[in-house]
Amino acid sequence: MRLRVLSEYYGLHDTSTGKLLAELVQELLRQQPHLRVEVVTGARPYRVTANPQQPEPQLDRLQVTRLQRTAWRHKGLLGRLADDLHFTLSAFLSSLAGPKADFTLVVTNPPVLPLAALALSRLGRGRFVYLMHDIYPDIAVASGQLSARHPATRLFGLLQRRLLHGADRIVVLGTCMAAEVQRRYRAAAERIDVVPNWWSPQFLGTARPQPSGPLTLTYAGNLGRAQEFDTLLRGLPDQQVQLELIGEGERLSALREQVAAQGLTQVQFLPYMAEPALAHHFHSHTDVGLILLQPGVSGLAVPSKSYNLFAAGLPVLAVLSPDSEIGQLIRRHGNGVVVSPGDDAGFQAALRTLQDPVQRAQMATRAQALLPEYSLQAAAQRLWTTLDKEQP
Repeated sequence: MRLRVLSEYYGLHDTSTGKLLAELVQELLRQQPHLRVEVVTGARPYRVTANPQQPEPQLDRLQVTRLQRTAWRHKGLLGRLADDLHFTLSAFLSSLAGPKADFTLVVTNPPVLPLAALALSRLGRGRFVYLMHDIYPDIAVASGQLSARHPATRLFGLLQRRLLHGADRIVVLGTCMAAEVQRRYRAAAERIDVVPNWWSPQFLGTARPQPSGPLTLTYAGNLGRAQEFDTLLRGLPDQQVQLELIGEGERLSALREQVAAQGLTQVQFLPYMAEPALAHHFHSHTDVGLILLQPGVSGLAVPSKSYNLFAAGLPVLAVLSPDSEIGQLIRRHGNGVVVSPGDDAGFQAALRTLQDPVQRAQMATRAQALLPEYSLQAAAQRLWTTLDKEQP
């Protein structure tokens, strides 16, 4: 079988989507000896997270084609759209010139890129497999980045409907996401498969924070509009806790101002950490891992870094909808506490529960019991099952 992968980012030294895809491809190649993979991606990583001089592993059955991006992407919204369209056309032409594939796997970012996979499928150059890391433009509207009435919202909504109805298989990160795709876009349930993301082996271990001192809560990730910080910050003044916010994002400056205005001296902002440093930090400094998500975003994305908290042996405090993918998982397995956004009393009660080291240890044990289900090996097997359904 020959699989083509289209993505803006790809590489083990990249971050987020690029790294996840590279891990998934390598695991698929390991599990399936007759599989060949061609990756068409951009020339630059999103962010280099490891030693840039360390070469990517060379595999005989893997070909990576890197396409140059334009300078338009740095010239506002229209410039970014022009660059995305240019990259989409380049990826389509590169794929068209290459050998025919059985499947084209494409991700949701940039949102126009799946058009290339749809066109290739119509030309008989590979079935269209749509891997959705989020539902756009819905997530942009829910997080306040786009107005529901903005012309771009309507345009991308129509595009999303066309892509979902044109895909041979739709792969989402959770059952809640599958339900939203069906409800919002009337996608056929029989064409949707759930393949959750996974934990990184670098995080595997047991957290060993200092035995004395305040309870340390750590959030590591995007400091953006989709995350629920207000409930968190309102609940701190009356509690003996230390809060660490690790990362970057468009709300970073506003959060610094909010923390200063509230006089929250127990809040510490730390810069982005690559996985090895972050894993060490979890193991040595953190008592409780935080998962934060605005209620309107539930079902539109899954905070996949949650799985690294489980691997690190951390109990979690999740401020998100109890009916969300991660909310249901935590409530079902008891590896943390779920608090609805805006539930200040519930947040205070959760902190009191998490002050108990015995309860934290029990939650951590339950978290690590989840690891086989949310491993890279399990994800690759699920994706292969998805592809196998479309085999002639």
